[in-house]
Amino acid sequence: FGKVSDTLKGMSGFSRIKIGFLALIGLSIGSAFAGVRVVSDIDDTAKITNVGNPFSMILNGLFGKRAFSGMRELYSAFSIERGYSFDYVTGAPDVIRFRAKRFLKSNGFPDGDLHTRGLGDGEVREYKTRVIRKLLDDHPSDRFILVGDDTESDFEVYDDLFRAVPDRILAIYIRKVTNHRLPPSAYPFVTA
Repeated sequence: FGKVSDTLKGMSGFSRIKIGFLALIGLSIGSAFAGVRVVSDIDDTAKITNVGNPFSMILNGLFGKRAFSGMRELYSAFSIERGYSFDYVTGAPDVIRFRAKRFLKSNGFPDGDLHTRGLGDGEVREYKTRVIRKLLDDHPSDRFILVGDDTESDFEVYDDLFRAVPDRILAIYIRKVTNHRLPPSAYPFVTA
């Protein structure tokens, strides 16, 4: 845990406790398995977007560069310490894919495959379900940690997948942005 501790030193006490807790849970759960993939949403999970407000969502989606405090550090700990693979699955359209890539790179998030929604990909919930099911099929020996938020459908998609393949889903972390009730399979979390 040396590198995780070093990473957390520069953070405030409260943020350090929250991120340290999440990292310890994830590291201890994942350490028993050889292949672990983290599937993460971007908007309102890693990136401050404010999806609930259409004007802010468009403005922040196109031009926003601010990441939630502690997310890069948590993901870096997962990637560097444990060698977890990353897939970023966002409901953002393909036309702004380059902005999502730039956000991830400029904020130091781990490398990973970026999945954006094409014009014919349907509603966000259907799209994310289809992409993550394909990831499960393409990586049959891997276990998954799913990270999202409660502004759209992440918690519902993740819970449906957990019910379908509970042995493949190690943990579900949902950033609490709204007051949506979360399923019992999800761990709520908050960062600054």
